[in-house]
Amino acid sequence: MTRYIDSSILPSAITRRRRVDRILIAISILALILTALAVYWQCSRPTVDGDTNGDGRLNAVDLTMQKRHLIGTYDLTWGQVQGADYNGNQRIDQGDIDHWRDVILGRCE
Repeated sequence: MTRYIDSSILPSAITRRRRVDRILIAISILALILTALAVYWQCSRPTVDGDTNGDGRLNAVDLTMQKRHLIGTYDLTWGQVQGADYNGNQRIDQGDIDHWRDVILGRCE
């Protein structure tokens, strides 16, 4: 049995497949670029020591979050703990909170 392929259908199917492949490649490249921009933006944001909520300022809200973390009623991420850990002991303790309070009140830098 001999099968015949309609030659008018074949080129359009190949063209359509190539078009789909190009669109998928373009979407993949766009996703890669957007991911790179998001990482760059996240890493290039200025950070403020003691800023627990990520608003770019050290204020009473940050102290409240740190105090709640200290007494166990609020969980901070590891990155937040590292940002609020002034004395470098890998945890938030009363010494850290006292230091950030003094910074907010202008008693030290």
